[in-house]
Amino acid sequence: MEKEEKIIEMLREKNWHFRHLEKLHGELDQSLHRMGRRRVLTPQEEVQKKEFQKKKLAAKDEMVEMVRQVKIAGKADVEKGAKWLSNMTAGRH
Repeated sequence: MEKEEKIIEMLREKNWHFRHLEKLHGELDQSLHRMGRRRVLTPQEEVQKKEFQKKKLAAKDEMVEMVRQVKIAGKADVEKGAKWLSNMTAGRH
Protein backbone atom coordinates (compact mmCIF):
# COMPACT_ATOMS: atom_id res chain seq x y z
CA MET A 1 0.00 0.00 0.00
CA GLU A 2 2.83 2.38 0.82
CA LYS A 3 4.28 1.84 -2.65
CA GLU A 4 0.94 2.78 -4.23
CA GLU A 5 0.79 5.97 -2.16
CA LYS A 6 4.31 6.83 -3.33
CA ILE A 7 3.29 6.27 -6.93
CA ILE A 8 0.24 8.51 -6.50
CA GLU A 9 2.33 11.27 -4.92
CA MET A 10 4.88 11.08 -7.72
CA LEU A 11 2.16 11.14 -10.37
CA ARG A 12 0.65 14.21 -8.69
CA GLU A 13 4.01 15.89 -8.72
CA LYS A 14 5.24 14.89 -12.17
CA ASN A 15 2.23 14.15 -14.37
CA TRP A 16 -0.07 17.00 -15.48
CA HIS A 17 -2.71 14.60 -16.76
CA PHE A 18 -2.98 12.82 -13.41
CA ARG A 19 -3.38 16.20 -11.66
CA HIS A 20 -6.05 17.17 -14.19
CA LEU A 21 -7.94 13.93 -13.56
CA GLU A 22 -7.78 14.42 -9.79
CA LYS A 23 -9.07 17.97 -10.10
CA LEU A 24 -11.87 16.89 -12.45
CA HIS A 25 -12.82 14.03 -10.13
CA GLY A 26 -13.01 16.41 -7.17
CA GLU A 27 -15.07 18.99 -9.04
CA LEU A 28 -17.53 16.35 -10.23
CA ASP A 29 -17.76 14.95 -6.71
CA GLN A 30 -18.64 18.40 -5.36
CA SER A 31 -21.27 18.93 -8.06
CA LEU A 32 -22.81 15.55 -7.34
CA HIS A 33 -22.81 16.30 -3.62
CA ARG A 34 -24.66 19.58 -4.24
CA MET A 35 -27.17 17.77 -6.46
CA GLY A 36 -27.64 15.15 -3.78
CA ARG A 37 -28.73 17.76 -1.26
CA ARG A 38 -31.65 18.80 -3.45
CA ARG A 39 -34.98 17.11 -2.87
CA VAL A 40 -36.03 17.04 -6.52
CA LEU A 41 -34.06 17.29 -9.75
CA THR A 42 -35.51 18.26 -13.09
CA PRO A 43 -35.27 15.67 -15.87
CA GLN A 44 -32.39 17.67 -17.38
CA GLU A 45 -30.61 17.69 -14.02
CA GLU A 46 -31.10 13.93 -13.72
CA VAL A 47 -29.42 13.49 -17.11
CA GLN A 48 -26.63 15.85 -16.04
CA LYS A 49 -26.21 13.91 -12.79
CA LYS A 50 -25.79 10.65 -14.71
CA GLU A 51 -23.23 12.29 -16.99
CA PHE A 52 -21.31 13.63 -14.00
CA GLN A 53 -21.33 10.16 -12.43
CA LYS A 54 -20.00 8.59 -15.63
CA LYS A 55 -17.26 11.22 -16.01
CA LYS A 56 -16.26 10.91 -12.36
CA LEU A 57 -15.99 7.13 -12.66
CA ALA A 58 -14.03 7.43 -15.92
CA ALA A 59 -11.57 9.84 -14.28
CA LYS A 60 -11.12 7.48 -11.33
CA ASP A 61 -10.67 4.49 -13.62
CA GLU A 62 -8.02 6.34 -15.62
CA MET A 63 -6.12 7.35 -12.47
CA VAL A 64 -6.19 3.76 -11.21
CA GLU A 65 -4.94 2.58 -14.60
CA MET A 66 -2.09 5.10 -14.54
CA VAL A 67 -0.99 3.82 -11.12
CA ARG A 68 -1.25 0.25 -12.39
CA GLN A 69 0.83 1.07 -15.46
CA VAL A 70 3.62 2.50 -13.31
CA LYS A 71 3.50 -0.61 -11.12
CA ILE A 72 3.66 -3.10 -13.99
CA ALA A 73 6.33 -1.14 -15.81
CA GLY A 74 8.62 -2.80 -13.30
CA LYS A 75 10.22 0.45 -12.33
CA ALA A 76 12.13 0.03 -9.09
CA ASP A 77 12.37 3.80 -8.90
CA VAL A 78 8.89 5.29 -8.63
CA GLU A 79 10.08 8.64 -9.95
CA LYS A 80 11.35 7.03 -13.14
CA GLY A 81 8.02 5.25 -13.47
CA ALA A 82 6.13 8.53 -13.12
CA LYS A 83 8.42 10.16 -15.67
CA TRP A 84 7.90 7.23 -18.04
CA LEU A 85 4.12 7.61 -17.69
CA SER A 86 4.40 11.38 -18.25
CA ASN A 87 6.13 10.67 -21.52
CA MET A 88 3.37 8.22 -22.45
CA THR A 89 0.63 10.81 -21.77
CA ALA A 90 2.50 13.85 -23.14
CA GLY A 91 0.34 14.03 -26.23
CA ARG A 92 -2.88 14.61 -24.27
CA HIS A 93 -2.62 18.39 -23.80
